[in-house]
Amino acid sequence: MVVDRNNWKHRRVLLRLHSGMEHNGMRLVKIDKILCQCCEKRMIGMIESVSHITFVVKDLEKTTALYKELFQAQEVYYSGNKTHSISRERFFIIGGQWIAVMENSEIVNRTYHHVAFKIKEEDIDYYLDKIKALRLEMKPPRPRIKGEGYSIYFYDYDNNLFELHTGTLEERLSAYRAVDQQEEESSA
Repeated sequence: MVVDRNNWKHRRVLLRLHSGMEHNGMRLVKIDKILCQCCEKRMIGMIESVSHITFVVKDLEKTTALYKELFQAQEVYYSGNKTHSISRERFFIIGGQWIAVMENSEIVNRTYHHVAFKIKEEDIDYYLDKIKALRLEMKPPRPRIKGEGYSIYFYDYDNNLFELHTGTLEERLSAYRAVDQQEEESSA
């Protein structure tokens, strides 16, 4: 039986089961479903996860070398000269995420749109050295709140912005709450 996502009783209490998560001490091995925690019925109309992220680049081979060297990307598909989609493309797995790279000479200007990959704090120097060795342009980090993690921002050869980040969502939200609480207490 499916549960209507508009039913107020079921809207706020969800349990997400998917590959790689621990649940009751068991590691789940496939994407399962989104369940309502109170009645364990399948929720309809819920996004399951990020399917893939696509980057458009000028030089597919140069970007492939970059992704393999910097991200230890595993190449899982190369179209060659075929265009099953809109251009030549390669697919990679980076940190368990499907990344699609498509070749096109029309590249847009730089923006703050970016993808952030999680890294360990002890690997910061390793990645800084790799980015410098690959002669990638680094962007100065934005101001940070204590406790939200450290970030390295850099552009690839086609103006795609990447971030390598040490923090987690939980750590960031905790840091934001602490600052908000301090501000409330000082204004009271």
